[in-house]
Amino acid sequence: MERGATLVAVRARVTGPIATYHELLGEDRLARESVEVLRDGQREQRLVFGDHPLCVALRPQLLSRRRYAAAMDASRRIYRALQALERVLLRSEELRAELDLDPEEERLALAEPPCRSSSPSARIDGFLSDRLRYVEYNAESPAGMAYSDTLASVFERLPVMRAFRKRFRIRRLPVAGQQLSTMLRCFREWGRETTPVVAIVDWKGLPTVAEFEMFRDRFESRGIRTIICSPEELEYRRRRLYANGTKVNLVYRRVLTSELLER
Repeated sequence: MERGATLVAVRARVTGPIATYHELLGEDRLARESVEVLRDGQREQRLVFGDHPLCVALRPQLLSRRRYAAAMDASRRIYRALQALERVLLRSEELRAELDLDPEEERLALAEPPCRSSSPSARIDGFLSDRLRYVEYNAESPAGMAYSDTLASVFERLPVMRAFRKRFRIRRLPVAGQQLSTMLRCFREWGRETTPVVAIVDWKGLPTVAEFEMFRDRFESRGIRTIICSPEELEYRRRRLYANGTKVNLVYRRVLTSELLER
């Protein structure tokens, strides 16, 4: 699949789940009806990147429970190694020089975070083929979680998926809720106020605005007031941060540091 790939854990009662799914897609009626449900479901759920539908493929990401557990274990190991590297880099000016940071980037890197992790929301990007291959450590407000969860809910409604469920036990693996849980944990660690008011911050006119709205709706369903704004709409006065005139105390920063410094 494309952006917002669905992750489905599979426990098969028979062998060959992927071959079975492909075989089901070979039935013209089932495939045509599934295309219509995917198209209409994405339109209803605002699953778009700009003006384009997020997904144009009927194939989800299917993983066995064992392969999913192995990927999670490997990713945790990689993450721990990256945390160790970060601690060394913060102590060593010589090693930081290899990163070629400009003075303002280095000043921000050395700032003491108000919670235990300097990058509480991160994503280790990779590909699953014959084995798991890592591409990069995206430690700066990665996108895709709300897209993925919403797309998975659409996939559950596909006629081909309903037929597939008759032969295999599957479950979704939601991830967007972890973003809010992480933010609230950091807010508690900060400990200066008790009620969070969230600002989701990125530039205006981006194709990812639909996902910002998904996150806003999710946060507000939990009783957390949320404002979507651009950096230009933030104001800091008397040690308080305001978004369009509303005081906020928890920022879901989607804008990149490099872009902020450049602009």
